[in-house]
Amino acid sequence: MSNTKSSVNYRWIIVTFVVLCTFPLHSESMDPATITTVPETFPLQSVDKWSVTKVNAKKITYAWTIMNFSVNNKLVNEYLESPIFTIDDEYQWRLRFYPSVTYGKYTKLHLYLLPAAYRAIPITYEFGLVNSTYGFYFPKDKATATRVSPSSSFGYDEFIDVSSLKNFTKNDQLTIIAKLAMHTGYTNYTSGSCDSAGLGTPDHDHTDNFENLLDNPIFSDVTFKIRLTEIKAHKAILATMSPVLMSEFIKLQEFGKKAVMEFDDVEPKSFKDMLRFVYTGKVEKIEKTAKDLLPLAKRFGIKQLEDICERALCKTLNLDNVMDMFNLASNINATYLKVQAIKYMTAHTESMMDAPNFASLMSQPQNLIGVLRALINNPTTP
Repeated sequence: MSNTKSSVNYRWIIVTFVVLCTFPLHSESMDPATITTVPETFPLQSVDKWSVTKVNAKKITYAWTIMNFSVNNKLVNEYLESPIFTIDDEYQWRLRFYPSVTYGKYTKLHLYLLPAAYRAIPITYEFGLVNSTYGFYFPKDKATATRVSPSSSFGYDEFIDVSSLKNFTKNDQLTIIAKLAMHTGYTNYTSGSCDSAGLGTPDHDHTDNFENLLDNPIFSDVTFKIRLTEIKAHKAILATMSPVLMSEFIKLQEFGKKAVMEFDDVEPKSFKDMLRFVYTGKVEKIEKTAKDLLPLAKRFGIKQLEDICERALCKTLNLDNVMDMFNLASNINATYLKVQAIKYMTAHTESMMDAPNFASLMSQPQNLIGVLRALINNPTTP
């Protein structure tokens, strides 16, 4: 019995020694930054097991512009409410801004979790404003963490001094920034026995293996002829993401035809980018490729790629391209992009008459009616 106890104590001495040698105790003269990461030369051969815990989080930076702000900035203990926005396409939120509370001295800013959420969640938040030179200002020194339940709110009861608001309004507009990180749980990895001096990435991305199959003749069973380019692929992989291609593959099989498909109206690079997404779930340089990929995603029914492309294009909306984006969305029935383009137009009504291609609306009666209806019903929607 004493030998067992002695062995346990001896092991704790070894573990303690390894920890102290690897992570020295903090002292006044030591830079805290030096102990925030595991050294590359961590002596794995000195420990029996190695485990890694990865904290999962969904991050978002949300901007909310309040137009005609001076109309409401004298309301005491009453709030303005932002449109609903989502994190992870599941949890719905609103910002609530009180222009004047605490006897008119401070503003108040809260984030409200809508009742549709099914559980309380931890979240880290930081609220700020856009100043008159379009820089970000965050009144608190660091982000704040809390746990929020459905139908409840949290935030800064004393967000910013009312008298300071004039420094953050331009053209009677106030823009609020919310930087949020929603904690969605954690993932544990265990390496087993540590018998080497290095540890590979715990969560190896197997999509790299699938990318090696793209345009690889080994085991391929379908060929795409895109103008003068041939691309080899695998029907089983493509059919999981594209119901359109699945239907075509079934027809070819029923008629005993060779699995060769030709498309002369598609750019080879864009088509290959689409296939790469099917194989790996990745898109390279989405901000540059989204405009070409969206029509392909719609054509072949790849819904996930559609969503990614529409969101990427929405982030690029400006007076120079909003009409092009609106026409693109109208032609291929990209509803989300079309709605966002209309919202952008209604928020910039005075400038839209000079926007490139605005006159093209005159030849599109149905689209013109939609834009005019939005302008009439909600002329100041940001």
